[in-house]
Amino acid sequence: MTPNPASPSPAGPNPSAPPDPMRITAAQPRDYWAGRFSALADRFRAEEANGMVAEGDGAGEARVADQDERRKERAMRALEAVCAGVEARGSLMEFQRALERRARLCAQKSSGSEEKGFRRWFKGRKSGA
Repeated sequence: MTPNPASPSPAGPNPSAPPDPMRITAAQPRDYWAGRFSALADRFRAEEANGMVAEGDGAGEARVADQDERRKERAMRALEAVCAGVEARGSLMEFQRALERRARLCAQKSSGSEEKGFRRWFKGRKSGA
């Protein structure tokens, strides 16, 4: 007997379907997240470079810093999107906190300010999820 196309499909995931390799369900070490984060940030940088035209408006350094921050935020959102489990999300949050601490230390060494670097784009984020 063939299925009736008008009948509704059962709700929920298909248990016999293979798991999506792009979705992360288990906790991952910081090195894993660092590699994924770096790869995404590099890919986004290349995408931007391919679409950019050289401009000589004198605001280049500030624009580059803003682009870096947006690229980092975009990479972090992409990583959050692939977390399909509580354990994965928790390990990503640990990576975020470690990355924030490192950026804060670097910012303190270079300018004495804690508000620069990654801290700015983690403001307002929920610490648990």
